[in-house]
Amino acid sequence: MTTLSDASVREQAIGGTDRSMALSAGAGSGKTTVLVRRLINVLRRGTPPRAVAAITFTVKAAGELVERVRDELEDALRGASGDERAQLQRILEALPELTISTIHSFCGELLRHEALEAGWAPRTEVLGEVYAPSAVATAYRAWRRGFDGRHPEAALELLRDVEVAEKTLQKAVMTVLEHRDLGPVLGRAEPPWADAVAQLQPIRRAILDAADGCRAPGTCKLFGKNEVLIAGVRSLDLTAAPAEVCRQAAALPHGNLQGGRGADWPDDGKARFGDGVKALREWSEAARTMAYEPLHRLVIGDVVAEFLPAVAAAKVEAAQVDFQDLLFQTEALLRERPQAAARLSRRFAAILVDEVQDTDPIQSAIVARLARTPGLDGRWDLHPPRPGALFAVGDPQQSIYRFRRADVALWRRLHGLIGGDDAGQASLSQNFRSVPGVVAFVNEAFRDYPGYRRLAAHRARAALEPVVMLVDDASGGDASGGDAEAVALYLKALVEAGAQVTDRESGQLRPARWSDVMVLLPAWTKADAVQAALLARGIPSVVEGGRTFFGRDEIRLCLAVLRAVEEPADGEAVVMVLRGLFGVSMSELAAHRSAGGSWRYTVPDQPPGPARDALEVLAGCYRRRGKASWVTLLDAVLEETGAPAVWSLLPRGPAMLANVDKLRAVVRELEGHVRSGYELLERLDALQREDDEDLPLAGADADVVRITSYFKAKGLEAPIVVLPYANRGASGVTHVVDRDDDALRVKIGPLLPPGWATAEAMEKAAQEEERRRWMYVAATRAREQLVIVTGAKCGLLDADLRHALPGPECADGERVATAPGVTVRVARATGLPAADVDQSTFPGRDEAVDQLLAAPGALADPGPAWRRRRRRAVEASKRASLTWRSVTELSARGRGAAGGRVSRQDTRAGSVIHAVMERLDLMRPASALTAEAERLALRLGADADLDADHIESCRQIAQRLLTHEVLARARRAPEHWKEVPFAYPAEGGVVSGTIDLAFPTDASRRRWVVVDWKSVSPPEGSPNRARYETQLAYYARAIIETITGVAPEDVETVLAGPPPELASDPWEDALAEADEAVHSVLSALSAAGADAPEVGADVGSPVIASNVELAWPARRVALALEHDPAELDAMRKAGWSVFDAADGGALTALAAALEVDLAAEIHAEA
Repeated sequence: MTTLSDASVREQAIGGTDRSMALSAGAGSGKTTVLVRRLINVLRRGTPPRAVAAITFTVKAAGELVERVRDELEDALRGASGDERAQLQRILEALPELTISTIHSFCGELLRHEALEAGWAPRTEVLGEVYAPSAVATAYRAWRRGFDGRHPEAALELLRDVEVAEKTLQKAVMTVLEHRDLGPVLGRAEPPWADAVAQLQPIRRAILDAADGCRAPGTCKLFGKNEVLIAGVRSLDLTAAPAEVCRQAAALPHGNLQGGRGADWPDDGKARFGDGVKALREWSEAARTMAYEPLHRLVIGDVVAEFLPAVAAAKVEAAQVDFQDLLFQTEALLRERPQAAARLSRRFAAILVDEVQDTDPIQSAIVARLARTPGLDGRWDLHPPRPGALFAVGDPQQSIYRFRRADVALWRRLHGLIGGDDAGQASLSQNFRSVPGVVAFVNEAFRDYPGYRRLAAHRARAALEPVVMLVDDASGGDASGGDAEAVALYLKALVEAGAQVTDRESGQLRPARWSDVMVLLPAWTKADAVQAALLARGIPSVVEGGRTFFGRDEIRLCLAVLRAVEEPADGEAVVMVLRGLFGVSMSELAAHRSAGGSWRYTVPDQPPGPARDALEVLAGCYRRRGKASWVTLLDAVLEETGAPAVWSLLPRGPAMLANVDKLRAVVRELEGHVRSGYELLERLDALQREDDEDLPLAGADADVVRITSYFKAKGLEAPIVVLPYANRGASGVTHVVDRDDDALRVKIGPLLPPGWATAEAMEKAAQEEERRRWMYVAATRAREQLVIVTGAKCGLLDADLRHALPGPECADGERVATAPGVTVRVARATGLPAADVDQSTFPGRDEAVDQLLAAPGALADPGPAWRRRRRRAVEASKRASLTWRSVTELSARGRGAAGGRVSRQDTRAGSVIHAVMERLDLMRPASALTAEAERLALRLGADADLDADHIESCRQIAQRLLTHEVLARARRAPEHWKEVPFAYPAEGGVVSGTIDLAFPTDASRRRWVVVDWKSVSPPEGSPNRARYETQLAYYARAIIETITGVAPEDVETVLAGPPPELASDPWEDALAEADEAVHSVLSALSAAGADAPEVGADVGSPVIASNVELAWPARRVALALEHDPAELDAMRKAGWSVFDAADGGALTALAAALEVDLAAEIHAEA
């Protein structure tokens, strides 16, 4: 067996659990395996799982770590016996008590554990990386208005004189919010003008001395061009007030140094004059910057004093936090509450942290405080951790998330804190990922990087040449094609030539597949170009990530569906759906409007045509809101239009369908946290503004080339890695973080804080160093072949990789030894085999599609009856599987169950009413509640963009809810549960929902009251009333499932809402919901005085046995359209009378079953 080059360090890291350790782990060195084995050793040496925490960078990594720990323990158990086996069994039984999570989840647990000390409110909602962007935007607008009112002169100066763009100002404010743990460096209230004058004096003397020595001032061009400047310098009165002197000097002309003969300026006077003018320019720029410092101080000071507290107050009121709050509040708890810090410190005997170099610096402070001896205070880096209490692993050479507050300098401080001088030697260098040729190239390329630690290859050579320089000499780096064309040609030739890669499972060589290739980019701007070039040559590919996700056509169309279904008046969304999904032409849209049609699908009697047909589909989805999930509504439109089937034939088809699946997953997750479509769309809009971590689009088995960024490639690897477009401009510096002084310097256009020039230079140097690390991360993803594309623009290669590559003059196919052990093969794009470019819309199917379009009758439309049968079959298959069902879905068995006035209540207004009731402190006196409810209704209604009528309606409904008798009982309760989410297994699936209000009637917590707020309370006996009472039954069961010892008879349910002002007509609702094929039946039964049916009802037990068009559950009577005979037979055996709508005698039989008489003329008409 080959001895590992870092064997002793691995042994120490895994077995030395009695010693804290900071471990540097190079790329591909198996650091996760080391961490897992150390964790298991900690457990096997007697530390209980509840006293151990492992912190990872992502949720995915945490899940994988849990699996690996369990797998290793179970493997050990299979070979163990006696006491060892018993110990392993005890560890596995207690394993759920082990904490393995992200830092944010870990901090949330600590805050809940010390809720009183931390001021952590129960039911606090964690919103993610960015706190409610709409709420922040609202707070910013309020602050901006307030700033203008508090400082009108400064506001005028800011916009008119300084010309700071509003976007620039907002970005600066948001930077202060993001770094609210740091103290902003403010401009000086009184700039040191006297010091500036002192600096000006030698500059003035130098200019005048040189000018006075000019021998030909009347003819010298240099003197003539600067005559006004010289006169201005000469006229400066240095005895005046320093501020005035600086103002006058800063206003002097810039100067022109062109022309003039050196002979006219003795004693090198021309050069001295030029140096003096240049020095004056620099001084003037500094003086102007200094003049803006009071304004900088005023703006940033106001942000700290007004904006930050406003955002914090909004979070407290809403009981919401973001990920940063979790870190800041935990660090503050450990720093400011010594008793709580001591308790938490004693709770954990061992903390293991992965990927330290990429996490927020606050994490270092948190784990260091937890790991040190309880009772010690002072800065987090003042005291080392207890022996064995902290194990931190990371790779400073892979620190590339500076834009997410990561700072490699913090890793170095933590490294030194844990291990002192010895820590510098604790490093893993054995690389298990890459073949020797790739490792040798990486070592050579980064040999000059400060502190670089060389890797040692462990793998044997593979079949592929390890490093290829692909020269883009065909397009010259042209943006329209450029590197993308070269990459497509190279990969096509490589795979078709039968390139061999090593299979990870078997270790044997096999033909390369497209999924063996990963293309890495420094920015997303070229992702579409790369994908287009690959697809054009028949290479399947998917872009995994990027903020362009929401800009893709298929996603824009799906979001338009959601907007159109939520708001019928959104004409832009409706027309986009009609054009993009239903294929309604511009002429057909024009004809629709010319005939008096409206884009608003709720308008009755629309003119016939394709537009009306499409609008009716949207109208049907609109009526199903609140009864079907948003994913179901989206799928209904996609299924009706057949768009996914068409997309699947396009070159980007697999990626388009994967994108839609991703959107479904996002919407499905968001639905559990929102009350209405309005809130759902608001959350989706927020995601578009976030740099959110993307879900992977390609499945594990998908044979596609993955295109992603350097920053999303961490933790990924591939046999073949391609690096095109290695160029990205440096970002401008808008703020600088100083962790040594916990300070933040923020630039607002020309408004700069003191020390900006020095800080900016240091930040640029740090950014440049990180850019070099980008390339290290990208290059070390390759297992067997690294392809580096060189073209006209590839500046990221210059710092490190360029010297390890051959010169651009090398011939195609030439193999060049650039260093000992490093050989690079040159491949020129012009030397690659040409590949056909498929320009067809539907590759391989264009002719068939054209024939179909030319003779559409060749494929007959199966008709609405077929579509209904297909939809019912799909719904039946869904019902047959284990599903996650909301209470709303379970209670809305009939499509018409929520008709009438309740269904027309604006969902946004309903959300506002619930938000008002949630925020009220029900322990306060009734008079105080009334005033607070009115204030909340007005503010929340405005935030939700409700019109004046809806806001007034919310105010009135909230006031009327407060008069309900249940409020008096709630006021006497010992505790309140408000807006409590729940889920429990039942009825062939999982039931989920949110309880509006629940409270125990006394301190014993044996009897409970569950309250459901309603905007309008339906009358007793109505279908809507029955639906709401069904919901309450599910809420009651949630209490029974949650609280030990509570029986069904111990839970009282209350439907609290003002009475309806208008009675709804259930027959109108039924006609609106039912299929046109049964309208005549409905009309006849209505005229005969029958009870109104439920429409599209799911009937049977426990949840669903069959789906019928009309049902009268109380009489166990139903009318079916297309149906499954077996299901209907089962219903009849269960006691139902089921009639077939296609049967000519169905109406008469229905009337008899419902015990009503049909008038002769009505019967004949029907």
